[in-house]
Amino acid sequence: MAQESSDLASQRRLLQSLGFGFIEVPFEPRTDSPAQAAGAPQRVPSPPAAAGPKSRTALPPRTAVPVAPTSPAAAIPADKAGRQAALIEHETSMRGCDRCNLQLVRGQVVPGAGLVDSRLFVIAEVPLAADDAEGSSLNGPIGEMTRKIFAAMKLTPEQVYFTTAVKCRPPEGRPPSTIERRACQPFLARQLQLVQPEVIVTCGSEALAAILPAKAADGLDRVRGRWLEWQRIPVMPTLSLELIHGDQSLKRVVWGDMQAVMKQLGIG
Repeated sequence: MAQESSDLASQRRLLQSLGFGFIEVPFEPRTDSPAQAAGAPQRVPSPPAAAGPKSRTALPPRTAVPVAPTSPAAAIPADKAGRQAALIEHETSMRGCDRCNLQLVRGQVVPGAGLVDSRLFVIAEVPLAADDAEGSSLNGPIGEMTRKIFAAMKLTPEQVYFTTAVKCRPPEGRPPSTIERRACQPFLARQLQLVQPEVIVTCGSEALAAILPAKAADGLDRVRGRWLEWQRIPVMPTLSLELIHGDQSLKRVVWGDMQAVMKQLGIG
């Protein structure tokens, strides 16, 4: 027995050196073995861990992150008073906008101006310098020029809704970036949804890009003065207000575009 125990001990050391471990397991004694009848537990080798890569915790599925998160389109109130209230609320909600870095350099947010039953919806590119200071639309010399154009078209202020593609003025009035324009698109879309104008006029390539980017990519010189369409609403692209104010000779070109708008609205 002593020799047998010594052999078992030697085998155990050999197995341990090869990576085997030992666990205690209960043992049912055999009736024909006096030594086993004592019920002492025996050690048996456990196999080494199987080779292979370690298990990894499953990663959650990747989800898309929107550039400019927007909420689902809100319902349109059925009555005029309800739509006007919704428009005012929407304009007010823009005041604290933090969708892009223009929040760091703007003077004030300029949502737009007009009534919910306006016949004409005018989109300029960016707020004017005077608008940025006042927080309202159509201030200063360019604003005065624009009001005169509307009056020459025989449109009252109540018949025109005026806004910009981007609601904050970029530094030095530079053209807005694609990110800046996209950040404001939900605001503009909701304004159009509530006003439901008969005609849209876009002033400048950035204004056109806000609603018809593919057409703007063709170049404003190729589409200016030609009727386009946005969600079944006629769209007349024309020149930017700053360009018109800086070059008086362009007023005649723009006036031709506005005469086409007057005809579309049935204004003689």
